[in-house]
This record gives sequence, C-alpha cells and structure tokens, in this order.
Amino acid sequence: MDNKNNQSGSLTEEEKAAKKLEKLEKKRQQLLNDLSNCNLNTLEQRVAWLLNHKPETRNSDVTLQVEYWKAFESDLVGGSYIDLNNYKQATRLPSIARSRAHIQNDHNLFLASEEIRKRRGKLEEDKRSDVIVRDKPSKSYSVFADESGKTDTYLIVGSLWILNGIGTRKLIEAITKFKHEKNLNSEFHFKRIDKNNLQLHLEFLRLLKEHSSTFSFKALHVERKGIKNVDQALNQLFFNLLCLGVEHENSTGRAPLPRSLSFDKDMASEGPDKLMLADIKEKLRIHSATKYNDDLYLDEFRSVDSKDLHFMQIADLFTSSINRTINTAGDGPKDIFAKAFLLEFGMTSSSNSIELLGDCTSILDMH
Repeated sequence: MDNKNNQSGSLTEEEKAAKKLEKLEKKRQQLLNDLSNCNLNTLEQRVAWLLNHKPETRNSDVTLQVEYWKAFESDLVGGSYIDLNNYKQATRLPSIARSRAHIQNDHNLFLASEEIRKRRGKLEEDKRSDVIVRDKPSKSYSVFADESGKTDTYLIVGSLWILNGIGTRKLIEAITKFKHEKNLNSEFHFKRIDKNNLQLHLEFLRLLKEHSSTFSFKALHVERKGIKNVDQALNQLFFNLLCLGVEHENSTGRAPLPRSLSFDKDMASEGPDKLMLADIKEKLRIHSATKYNDDLYLDEFRSVDSKDLHFMQIADLFTSSINRTINTAGDGPKDIFAKAFLLEFGMTSSSNSIELLGDCTSILDMH
C-alpha cells in the first residue's frame, strides 16, 4: 500500500514534515525582509517589529499590547490612558499574544528571557543542557554588505551599518514616498545608472544624506594582485570588516557593546554564500568570546537578493561607488554619481586611496 501511495504522488510523514519546515523557513525569511524594509501592514509584522526594537515587550504580553497601541493605534490612546469606547476598537490582547507566540515559538525570533521561557515551557533543549547561551542584547548592529572588484585591481567589500533600527523607519518611509512620487517600481542598482536617470539617483543620494544620522558606511579594499583564491579573500575581508567595524563602534563609544550583530550580504551564489556565512559566523563566535567576553551576540547571518531589501540596494550603491572610483574611474554618469556619493558622505578619493573626512562615515582601509 505504501509503495502504491508513493508511486501515486503521496508523501511520507518525513517528506511532509520537511515540506512544512521549508514553508515555515520561507515565511521566516520573508518576515525578516519585511522588518528590514519596515513593511508594517499586518499584525504579525507590527508585533515582530516591536519585539525586535523594544526588548521589554518580549517578556510581557501586556507591555506588548500597550506598546502596540502607542505605536500603531495612537489615535485611540490619550496620553497614558485609553477610553473605554476606544478600547472596543483597539487590537485585543489575545490576538497580539497569539502573534507573539507564533513569532517566538514557530519562527524562533526575538525570544523572551530564559526565565520567562522556562515559565512558558518554551525553553529550547540546548538551553536545558550545560551549554551557556546568553540572552540577546537589547541593542544591535545591523549590517548590509556587498562586494565588488573581483576582476579588477582592487577587491572591495562595502557595508551599511544600522545602529538605530527605530530611526530607520522614517528613512524607509521617505524612500517609499520618493519611489512613489517618481513612479519607480525597480530597485536602485548602480549598474542601472545612466544619463537618463542620473539626476534621479542624485536626488536619492540627497535623501539618504538627510537621514544619515541613523546609519554609517564602512568598507575595506585590498589589491587583488597575488590573490589566488578570490572567494577566500572575500571571506577574510568580510570577517575583518565586521571585526574592525564592531571595534570602531565599541571603542569610540558611539555604539558600545553588548549588542547583537546581524549580517546580510548580497546573494552571489546560494550554496557558496551559505558556506561563507557559516565560516564567518563561527570565526566571529570565537572572536567574541576571546575579545569581548561574548558581549557580541551573533544573530541572523543571511544571503539575500538585493531586490528584496532597500538597505542592500544602498550598500550596492556605496560599494559600487568605491569600485568605480578606485578601479575604473572615468567621466560618465556612473562616475559622476560615484564621486557625488563619496563627497556627500564626507570622503574624498583618488585612483588608489580613500580618505575618511567625516565622522558619520567610516572607511576602514586595508591597503
């Protein structure tokens, strides 16, 4: 009977379970993308956004409900109270609690403290073992990175660092409004810049500058001559970029530890990217333990398509601008934009060097 069922297309229990997990993982990744883009249209997206940016909501559904009302239903809340008539219109606690439980239990995101998870009976098996896993810090580094120059004189990795996730909501809203006003449906990508859309990209650059207090840029470049394995070199560059970036933010006191670190890189090839990210994360785990006493908590490390994330598109524009300036400098539309980008954010450039001028933008130069 089993063979006949299998031949007719029915699935075994193991296959059903695998498909269920695959479907759940796709939803998990989509939710993370939605949060990066501040897509806050559904109850789940909004609850996840609060759990991410307001850690106190992870342990208390009542606190989560209050913060939900304040953030998304402020018209119903008067100062520190809510009118009984308005209460009937407000999102109810059971709905918010169910969404919170789904995000934490099914997606394993934005978990409550160990004590609360014990009370809820949701503490993972590895937490019951002798392995010590610290709770996620309330503050974070969110890094979006890209690479360039694989066939040029200099190999480059560039990145956008988000230090204030709540503040970026206004930036995403501004980008969304800008694209709507300009009737833009496609992603921002450096390779698409030409004489017909140069001015539009320069306008977008000015918009980014207006919101630059919420993010910073960091990059590394090294001469490619003598490098036999470019992929291994990129692995090391990304690792060094994260180490030096964390050290810079922590030592200057601008974004001190403890913090969590999430890392998204533009997808080049899914399989090799997964191996690279796993290797980088393991090396960072050792680095965090030895240098920071585990105060650097390693969160999501992902390879994503730039078309899905606004911040990844910004990282592409930044990284490609450096590449254009030090590898293939000319006087075309792309060159004009690249020079404008570096100048707008306080950097000057020449054919073989980039110099940090402003405090808001940090270039970490290996060369």
